[in-house]
Amino acid sequence: MRARARLKTFGGRPRRAFVLIGTLIVIMLASMIAISLMFQMRVEEKSTAAGIGSEQAWAAAMGGVRKAMRAIATNGLAGINLRDDPGFFRSQLVFDDGSEQWRFSVYSTSDDLEAPVLHGLSDEAGKLNVNHVTEAAS
Repeated sequence: MRARARLKTFGGRPRRAFVLIGTLIVIMLASMIAISLMFQMRVEEKSTAAGIGSEQAWAAAMGGVRKAMRAIATNGLAGINLRDDPGFFRSQLVFDDGSEQWRFSVYSTSDDLEAPVLHGLSDEAGKLNVNHVTEAAS
């Protein structure tokens, strides 16, 4: 009996709580790991949701670019003014899922002060490149 009593005591104090303390430490470490993983999963979920909206916006913008390219390729469809046609280039619906509507607008700047924005295309090739202008050219 005295041999058992020596194994259970260390320095005159009982060691009954040693296993309990070790178990609590392991549970605390496991809880900290679980909480950090839950936080990381929440961050990943939010970044994925933000990425989906960005991808949809990119697809809507590219839909507008494709529509403008089709209009140029056909040299302007019947009745379409490529320079300024709000009915063809302004707020065109790309996708409607019931809760959100994705639209695009194609616009260019105007030389006229009354209408600063034109819903259409502008000929950038016909403009003067100020980076390569010399006095002889002007």
